Order: sequence, then C-alpha cells, then structure tokens
Amino acid sequence: MTKIKLLPFFLLLLQLGACSSDDDRIYGTWVEPFSDSEPLIFRENGTLNWFGEEGTFEHEHGWTSGRPWRDGQSPSLPSRYKHWIVTLVANEKTFDISFTIVDYPNLKIQVYSDLDQEDLPDLYKESELELFMPEPFEKLGEGWGFPENKGGKNPLKIQSTEPLRVEVDGWSSDPNDYQTPYIYNSLYNKWEEVENREEENRGLIFGNELRLRASVPEAVFGGINENDGEGTQYSASLDNGATWKALPVLYGMGNPYLTGTTVLTNIEQDLWALDAASESPVWSLRKNGGRLSSQSFVSPDNGIIVIEKGYENYEISMDYGVTWSGLDNACGYWLNSHDNGVFCRPGGGGDLHWYDATTHAWTTHEGLFSNWFGGVTTDGIITSDESTDGAYIRRDSQQGFQIIKWKPDGTENTLVTIPRVEGNKSIHILDDQIIVNRFGIWRMWR
Repeated sequence: MTKIKLLPFFLLLLQLGACSSDDDRIYGTWVEPFSDSEPLIFRENGTLNWFGEEGTFEHEHGWTSGRPWRDGQSPSLPSRYKHWIVTLVANEKTFDISFTIVDYPNLKIQVYSDLDQEDLPDLYKESELELFMPEPFEKLGEGWGFPENKGGKNPLKIQSTEPLRVEVDGWSSDPNDYQTPYIYNSLYNKWEEVENREEENRGLIFGNELRLRASVPEAVFGGINENDGEGTQYSASLDNGATWKALPVLYGMGNPYLTGTTVLTNIEQDLWALDAASESPVWSLRKNGGRLSSQSFVSPDNGIIVIEKGYENYEISMDYGVTWSGLDNACGYWLNSHDNGVFCRPGGGGDLHWYDATTHAWTTHEGLFSNWFGGVTTDGIITSDESTDGAYIRRDSQQGFQIIKWKPDGTENTLVTIPRVEGNKSIHILDDQIIVNRFGIWRMWR
C-alpha cells in the first residue's frame, strides 16, 4: 500500500527532472549567424543578456491569463516594462524563448512576441556552430571566416584554389561597388584581406584558368567602351595574378566572357574570341550573329557555348565557337556543362536531361530528384565550375545531404554526407576539394 502511494511522487520527480534537463539546454551564448546583432546569453544564475541589455529570466510552462500555451523562457527587461506597462500590464513578460529541435545544428531557438507578432530570427548555440560539419571537414578560420560572409547567408565566389581566394558573390552594375577578396592563410588558420583591393579587384574578372583585368574598370560593367577611340586595354594572367600580359585592343568590344583560357566578346551582333594562353594572342571572328547575352550559356572551363538565335532556336559550339550545330534545347539557358555536352533539370522537377554532343541527342534520366518538402524539393544539381563525365547532385536523406557523383550509365558514388544547408551555392565541388559555406567556411580534401 505504501509503494502505491509513493508512485505518483516518483512520477512527479521524473517530470521535474525532465524539465530541469530541458531547461539546462538554454544556458550559453546564442547567435544569429546572418547578421551583426548582439548575442543572446542565458546564465545558470537566472540572469541573461538580451541582445546587449541585462535582465533576468524564468521558465513558464502552461497557460497564462489572456495568452496561449507557453513553454519556454520569459525574460524580464527594464526597457520592456517601461515600454509596455502603460497599456498592457497583464503582458509584462512579453517575450518567449521556445525550443525547436532541428537536424543541423542539433538545437536552435525561436524568439517571438505575444504583443506585436513580429518574430525575431532563429538563434543557434554558438558552441554547436563551431562543430557544425563532421569529419573529415576542417573549418577554415574562426567564426564566419571574415565579416562580409555573415555565416554563409551570401554565396561565395571562389576565385582561385592555390592560394584559396574567395569573395562574397555580390555582383553589382556599379563599378565602384566591389567586394573585398580574402586569401586563406593555412599557416595561421585565418582569412586575410587582400591588400590594395581597389586596384586588385575593380575591373577584374575571374575564370577557371584565366584572370582578366581592364585598364578602365568601368568597361567591365558598362559594355562597349570607346575610350577616346582607342578601345579598352585588357591584361590577362594565367598564374593567379603573379604575372600579367597585355592583350590586343579590340575596338568596340562588349563584356568579356571567359572559358578555359579563351576570352569571348561581341562587337555588335558578332562573336569574337582570343586565346590568352597563346604566345601572340590575336582576336578572331568566330560567328556572325553569335551574340552572347543573358540567355546564353558559356562553360567556365571547356569551351562549350550555347546561344539563342530566336524563340526556342538554339545553337551549340563544343570548340570555343569555331564550329556550330543546332540544339533542340529543353533547358533554356539553365544549363550545366559536362565533358561532352550539357545537362539540366527542367523546371525543378524530378528528371535530369543529358545532351551528348557526339550523338546530338538528349536522354531523360527519370526520378533522380524525388524528395519534396513543403512543396519544394530539397534535392538538386550542385553547380560546379569544373566539368566532368557526370553530374554532382545533392540528395536529402535521414542523415543529411548526400553529395553524389552521378554518371549517365546510372552509377552513383556518394562522396560525403553533410548537414543540410540552404542554397545550392553553399556547396562548391572542386577537382581536389569540397568547400561548404555554412556557419563558417569548411573544407574536405578529395
């Protein structure tokens, strides 16, 4: 009989213990990775720092008069009481902190207001972000790497791998609005701002193997630049900027496009090309009526070019614009290149379309992308600047995102499984490494 009476008491202790364990998770520093805001700090003594303001907090569990179910931490802050006391005395504790368990990182908190319904960004535990990516990934530098990265909210543009040089991909039509490039110093494990960045980066275009610099930076952004009738002077580097050589001036040229070591441009409607690796580079006319535009595709590395000649009328070149053939293009200009053609995923559907330049035929590979969440698929193509004999895809699984090398014969090789990250441009697959930009910059050698 005594044991039966004690049973509810033990159940109560178990419940209190579970609550205590859950409450312990709140202690520590919480940050919003994609901004420069102050952190939110909960301390075991019941005090907190609320985005720079000191206060206290307590746990609420249940219903409170006039408000819905609450299960979280409610801060008491001087400024909040002064702000709300006049009209809403019953809602002194205005803010809740509620836990939402997610896959990666393991824990985040959501901050919301009962009064103004204005949600604040999700916050993540700072200690967990430092261990976000699994082995064999290593974190390059501390924190987000460099200030402009903002935790990986903005995509990175990788300018070179030896040394690893990156910038935030924020292209602007204003030639004075350039991004700061950074080089990774492996000896000290930190990112270093490139000195003289204005001279280095304004009027600079990066390709896979080629770097191009304009003597008049505005020419890169403004299209044709007559420059007092002399044309724009470009210089090219094939060794990451260590040495430069002047290229012949092409009067009236438009914006340059880089593929491999070749520079492509237009004079009015015609396509011109120059091989910067040649001992004596010379501009040559490649195609009358071969205008490049936002509807065109230029492979970064192997000379594949697709242009639109008219409505649903496309042509493709596999040899830097020397020869051309018609292309029944099911992809529009949303193309990726492989070693012998192009491929795409039309309309974000489940199939991958593969074009082989030898057979001049498209093949549809069905069901490669089939995982849908909330009406939007989380599977997808990972864009790479280096063409291969297949495609890199990401596929959602219970363990996270599988990064897979897929080939048109149906074979798949899972390179690594990583935590779920937002955005295709967060993942960069290079010849000898994989770089992921999420809560910092991470690298895995292949």
